[in-house]
Amino acid sequence: WDEDLTPPPSWDMGWDELTLEMQDAALFVGYTQEAWDGEETTIVDVTEKSSEAEANADDNNDGANSQVELNSKASWHSNGIRLFVHYLLAWLCRLCFWWVYLYVPRFASARECSLQASDIINLMTNPTVANVLTQKVLQVSAILVKPSIPPFNDNITTTIVKMWNMTSGRVVGDVHYTPRDVWDTSLDPGEGHDDWLPEKLAEIIGRTEAWCDVMTLGQPDGKFLTALQSALQKIAIRSKLNSRSNPIVIRIVFGNYPARPVDCDRFTKVLTKNLPMDANLHIWVGAWRRGFTWNHAKLISVDGVHLHTGGHNMWEEPYLMKNPVHDLSLEMEGRVAIDGHHFADQQWKFIKDQQSTWLGFIVDKLPDNLPLVNRTRVTVSQWPEDDASVFPPQFTEKNLVNAHPQPPLGTVAANDIPLISIGRQGSMESGGRPSDDAILAMINSSRSIIRLIIQDLGPLMIPGTNKAIPGLTWPKEYLAAIGKAIYERGVDIEIVLSNSGSTPGELDGGLHNTPYGNGWDCVDAASEIIKAIQRTHSAVDDSKLRTMINDNLRICFIRHNKSSAYSNGKTIGLHSKHFIVDDRCCYIGSQNLYDADLAEWGVMIDDEDEVGKILSDYFVPMWRNSYIPGLDVDVERVMDGLNVDRDG
Repeated sequence: WDEDLTPPPSWDMGWDELTLEMQDAALFVGYTQEAWDGEETTIVDVTEKSSEAEANADDNNDGANSQVELNSKASWHSNGIRLFVHYLLAWLCRLCFWWVYLYVPRFASARECSLQASDIINLMTNPTVANVLTQKVLQVSAILVKPSIPPFNDNITTTIVKMWNMTSGRVVGDVHYTPRDVWDTSLDPGEGHDDWLPEKLAEIIGRTEAWCDVMTLGQPDGKFLTALQSALQKIAIRSKLNSRSNPIVIRIVFGNYPARPVDCDRFTKVLTKNLPMDANLHIWVGAWRRGFTWNHAKLISVDGVHLHTGGHNMWEEPYLMKNPVHDLSLEMEGRVAIDGHHFADQQWKFIKDQQSTWLGFIVDKLPDNLPLVNRTRVTVSQWPEDDASVFPPQFTEKNLVNAHPQPPLGTVAANDIPLISIGRQGSMESGGRPSDDAILAMINSSRSIIRLIIQDLGPLMIPGTNKAIPGLTWPKEYLAAIGKAIYERGVDIEIVLSNSGSTPGELDGGLHNTPYGNGWDCVDAASEIIKAIQRTHSAVDDSKLRTMINDNLRICFIRHNKSSAYSNGKTIGLHSKHFIVDDRCCYIGSQNLYDADLAEWGVMIDDEDEVGKILSDYFVPMWRNSYIPGLDVDVERVMDGLNVDRDG
């Protein structure tokens, strides 16, 4: 992270799509470069300057001469009938590609494809290159560059700025983990054990003077809903006292997953029932999904200054009642909060674009909570209904109040630390999964130790079997990176997992209340890591693998004082998404490592002192209470499990 990063000269053109791949400790970036006027797309190939590529480049400067050259190679273009057939076939190719894109979700999520489906479609329907495609496979070579940041300009809002951005900020106080006061004791959390959490979230939201974005998986309930209502009442009072002409903007986004469709109209009415109608305040509540993608990010961004992010949902039962699930978030201040607003912008743009279609218009007339099987579902409500527009505005720094001045973009304020905000929008975006690649880069940078506190490593399991649900697989890229760290660099791996099937409170673990933990045990996770080593290092012998399991690989279930269950027998659940590399860089956010193509967001902290503090406050006591040598991972069982196919 400390390297001097120089933006490549192509930044002045902007990057339309970005995928990042880690290969041999070098960061390769495959992308398409597009003029801002939107009139022309150029495919860049710097490693193989073929004659065809030169001809295509010359087309931009001398279209007539290039066309003559192409006509000399394929004279049938001069025949009108053949030209018509050519266009017809090109459009049939377009339809085929869109069919694959819409109905085969895994195709869209293939990060290793340097040339994205949309780029191929554009090329197939371009008559100047169609003949070239019939003669050879189009090669779009990766471009070797250092990871770099674009010029900071309000007019440039590219994908990388919104979902992978080098920025700065500072952690406020200690990290927010729940439940508190459970380490080194056999006592269950007492009544009201973590009521401070909804109060803290309300306090952060209540600071809003101009703009607030709230993103979470599902609708707040119980004390979280009460706290959110209280925060909005505080903002409404402030809105009538300040001198701003523009109303304060509140945007709230949920994931509209099929098992629990969001009724935005009803929730908006409940949320605003006690707000004064003369408040200078506009509120929008939206929810969306696209296929098997929906919002899973949990963040609060206020005025481009205040940020809260991590794994906590705003649900009373899992966090505030009996048998609470463990989770982790943190509060931050600084430029990093602006990235949260931009991430929310993408989802609001998607909601607007989808509801503006004819199908979206029809769906909008149906009850929000009516279950539908259509691939895409968006809903939105606004308050006041007669005053606020149907869709919220997009965020710009011009919306921020003067009370919160920020240092110039690209600079670090006093007491700030280096941060990287990373996110992904799943199938909502056609190009890559930036945060996946950021996490891979983080793992591949390890030299001594990787510590993971995660819900699970494997996908959802079919109950009573050792097979994942059909279509789901173990995360091969993450496993390969972890295996490579062990085998090639001798890195130690310490992982804490949720006990399988943990259901907090009075939840029954049914369709609406999925238990924490996907069904696998620690041996399964260890076996899959060792299998990844075997796939990439075929010559390794069993004795060396056994040594690495003993010396480098330590995995356990979460425990309190060495016990994996509460006093009533219910196992302890874990929902945190926390990764630490070499005790100097860490991630806190919403992204799991198991197979799920959801919209996620989080922050990498690149400061050894701050990471050391988080380590001592959170990981160290959890590991001390949870890890029992030899209990959860047995070497022989791991080796016996190497021949088991656990993929769906």
